[in-house]
Amino acid sequence: MRNAIITYAEGNDFVQTLDSEIFLHNLKKHKNFDKIVFTRGLTDKNLNILSRYFDEVIVCSNAIHNNARDRFMAYYNWMVERLDKYEYVMHLDFRDIVIQKDPFEFMKSHPNKDVFVVSEGMKIKDNYWNNMDMTYYHTHLQFHKDDFSEYYVINGGTIGGKIFQLSQLFLLLWTNSNRLSKSNTDQATLNYLYPYLKKNPRVMVCHPYEDDFCATGEGIKYGNVIVTYNGTDVCNRTGDKYFIFHQWDRTEIADSIRKKQANTLSFVI
Repeated sequence: MRNAIITYAEGNDFVQTLDSEIFLHNLKKHKNFDKIVFTRGLTDKNLNILSRYFDEVIVCSNAIHNNARDRFMAYYNWMVERLDKYEYVMHLDFRDIVIQKDPFEFMKSHPNKDVFVVSEGMKIKDNYWNNMDMTYYHTHLQFHKDDFSEYYVINGGTIGGKIFQLSQLFLLLWTNSNRLSKSNTDQATLNYLYPYLKKNPRVMVCHPYEDDFCATGEGIKYGNVIVTYNGTDVCNRTGDKYFIFHQWDRTEIADSIRKKQANTLSFVI
């Protein structure tokens, strides 16, 4: 069985950037897994360009009212029809991701874990945006309004695992986010679920100081996570490079990455 990276891209302005091309250029280097992109609002020209980098380019057939939320329903519909084709699947945000090592190798090294979520390395109380996001989310809850201030921020843009179990988490994220008529984020829903996911021995909550799965730029930006950059890779405190570097555009490393990659790219879509 194969493994697959899945991602979502909406709008020509979103994909027609240098940062998006850096993502695509990096993605092309990896040959050990399938790459699937779900799309909305792209021209045929840009769909054709994406087909150079992805094994499948899918125009979403489900209604997209809130892309952060409804992408998970698009993923779910696709995944449940391919349970016998893929062993592991990983959702990554489009554009601000650099894959430094095959993330499925990390997952396979933990065979007793079914789902992998990523802590940004900081607590909700220490980050203005996430604290505001969770406060807003809790205004719509009638019961079970937990004290979330000590929760670690779990990122909605890097979630992986075994295909069936991951599909169920995506369905859970979608149904619970969809209960609110007003806009809310998938990440708030995921962070509300954090203490319950953490109790599940089949779920691994990855942390940038406890493993080398993923480093997230928001935690680095505010000094919650210290990493090293050797000009090529982002590494942890012991010198091990992370499998995934997310939100690199929020860090001091961003200009270096853009300058380095800009000279190697053949086009900007």
